[in-house]
Amino acid sequence: MFGAFRFVMGLLVVVTHIGGVETIGGIAVWGFYVLSGFLMTAVLNTRYGFDRDGLLGYAASRAFRLLPSYWLGIAITAAAIAVYGERADPRLINDQMDLPVTPHEIFSSVFILGNTFLGLGRIDTALSPPVWAVEVEILMYVCSCFFLSRSERTAKITAIVLTLFFPVLWAAAKFLLPGDEQSLASEVIYSFLPAALFPYAWGCWLWFSRDKLPPFLAQNACSFLAGAGMLFCAFVINEVSVTACYVLSVPCVLVLVHGLSKRRPQGLYRRADDLLGRMSYPIYLLHFFCAYLVVLINQNALPFTYRIGEFERFTLLGFFAVLAVILIVTVVFAVLVEAPVERVRHQVAKAIVSRKKTQGAQA
Repeated sequence: MFGAFRFVMGLLVVVTHIGGVETIGGIAVWGFYVLSGFLMTAVLNTRYGFDRDGLLGYAASRAFRLLPSYWLGIAITAAAIAVYGERADPRLINDQMDLPVTPHEIFSSVFILGNTFLGLGRIDTALSPPVWAVEVEILMYVCSCFFLSRSERTAKITAIVLTLFFPVLWAAAKFLLPGDEQSLASEVIYSFLPAALFPYAWGCWLWFSRDKLPPFLAQNACSFLAGAGMLFCAFVINEVSVTACYVLSVPCVLVLVHGLSKRRPQGLYRRADDLLGRMSYPIYLLHFFCAYLVVLINQNALPFTYRIGEFERFTLLGFFAVLAVILIVTVVFAVLVEAPVERVRHQVAKAIVSRKKTQGAQA
């Protein structure tokens, strides 16, 4: 059921970026990080291993997972901006979205890396503005390979240390606020690598601990309560403290991921779950591009947008128009890009596992 989970998390990001509902998209990104920590620890320990060949295979698998949809997405985004940029300025949708100009911007647009510095700051121009979170996740993959996912003890210590260190990050963010550094302050407790590793490390530890937890935590009632808890954090706790909102959402996501890990959909449900999962990454990468498409197609014929300062914001009608375009575009990506790439990734993984078995038999 992880496909449906990723799909919902992707839609929550859209709700924040296009629908204007604050915080819930940030909780969704941390939800992605928890799940990623769980899954990356799983594949490194059960499929690839930590020897040289295993890590190279893992790196190749991650590259196949992240780059094809991203490259196609930025290519069509660049083409749309190059052709229609004078008709509708893409920076009205997101102040980063435009054609890269400097060597740094071009490099970051092609290879993802360089959009931030360890999660701090954002590059001025990006064809896919949300890709900064993918860069942070790549840094987490490196941490998994070198120490975080290698043993339960390491994952446990890292999760505890980062939890205890989080108040230091919170204090640093508070220190930055009086100096009009609100963006940097929010990044320190949200996207800075030590902060983002906090939910990721708990996801790693969850994988090692998955068979030691009480059975009731995997029941449907607990999963429902965990989902409700995420919403409570987003809409209630957020009004008191944004920091508490993020921190308290982590145990909710952990319970939800644990419950979903125990479910094995079959038949039609599995195919639907696979499709939703393949749509999630394109949803995250392309929702601003889809919003730009709606603006280009609509040309103010319907009340889809309204102006706040220098930016276009979407009405409720406009939000659903963007959502419809997102679903159409991402289904196409899921079928024509993500599914073939997934087959290649599985072939790479099978080849590595087969070679390891052969080497083990010879030894």
